Amino acid sequence: MTKIKYLIITVLFSSNSWAVDSQQIEFPVGFGAISPSLELRAAYDDNIFSEDEGPGVKKSWLGILAPAVEWRVRKGLNQYSARYRFESGSYFSSHDDDYLDHLFEANAHFDFNSRNRLDFDFRYAKDHQRRGTGVNDNSDSVFIEKPVEYRDWELEGQYSFGANSAKGRIVLNASHLDREYTNYTDLYEQYDRTEDLLGLTFFYRFRPNSSLYLRGNYNRVKYKNDPGDRDKLDNNETSAFVGITWATTEKTTGVAQIGYEKKKFRSSQYKSHAFVPWNVGIEWSPKSYSTFTLNTERRADESQGTGNFTQSTESLLSWEHDWSYRYTTLMAFELLNRDFNESERKDDIVSLELGLDYLLTRTIVLGTRYQYEKRDSSEENRDYLRNVFTVSLEVGL
Repeated sequence: MTKIKYLIITVLFSSNSWAVDSQQIEFPVGFGAISPSLELRAAYDDNIFSEDEGPGVKKSWLGILAPAVEWRVRKGLNQYSARYRFESGSYFSSHDDDYLDHLFEANAHFDFNSRNRLDFDFRYAKDHQRRGTGVNDNSDSVFIEKPVEYRDWELEGQYSFGANSAKGRIVLNASHLDREYTNYTDLYEQYDRTEDLLGLTFFYRFRPNSSLYLRGNYNRVKYKNDPGDRDKLDNNETSAFVGITWATTEKTTGVAQIGYEKKKFRSSQYKSHAFVPWNVGIEWSPKSYSTFTLNTERRADESQGTGNFTQSTESLLSWEHDWSYRYTTLMAFELLNRDFNESERKDDIVSLELGLDYLLTRTIVLGTRYQYEKRDSSEENRDYLRNVFTVSLEVGL
């Protein structure tokens, strides 16, 4: 589940733009404005199934078309928005792996007065996992003929009591996620699930731009279908954190939290597990045109076929620099360690990303990117090396 956090770890190999943004043209509609955009990408992937090295590793060029439209409106302090995007990908050497993803997002912010604020976020996605990834992590890729497809819908709400300038502030949040796999259901419907999260956070502001906080979460995970050969992985997650947010200068901002989390399975077939999770995110801008970001996180992820769940430790260091108003470069390095509970398997994944964006006009951005990913696994035939070269065109219509 996408929990409401104060740190969002950047994930490499995503489709999100990360550097110079084209300026979107807004078309007034009613009380708001509509902004369409278009992204075109051409990529060469030398390991589209994330397979162990060998003569059978599949390579392919890939073409991607991704139009989007966003609607925004502001009424006083209240704000509303909605966005729809679809992404169509075509593999020139493996058309069985072509895909069409859809994403719809909507949010509303209500600012009733200086002490009371309410936020709602809704997300509906029809997405896919490449063969050899996700629930089809490498071992089954030869047995299926297309990418694994799934549907998510998620609703989140957050209520804040207390002025932003007050010494104390309380935030109450709740969310619901529903996930279903929509093809190869005989293999993967056992991973269909819902998650219901409740959280409470108390902030204490001890400086104008710095606060301490205490946070508690309860997350109920319920699987919809019986896997047959074992009990369902239904579980409850209870966690408590102590943290700090700060903005000491205009150059440095950060958030850090550490806590205790217990994952208790409802079936006696599985052992409960407790561990120490953390989140740290620091952003340092020595110059207005240059930003360094450090993120690190330790968390529990739901099982995708190996073990009862996965304990993940992820660290990312990135540097984004504007050489001029037209040129922006990005360098990012990421380490991901996965420990599969109740399994001997451990994975270490190293990722590197290098990129350049060029602002051709105020509405057109040209980009190029190189991505490297290497996995070393304790389990046989799970290692892989993957290189992706991409050129892109982003247009704010």
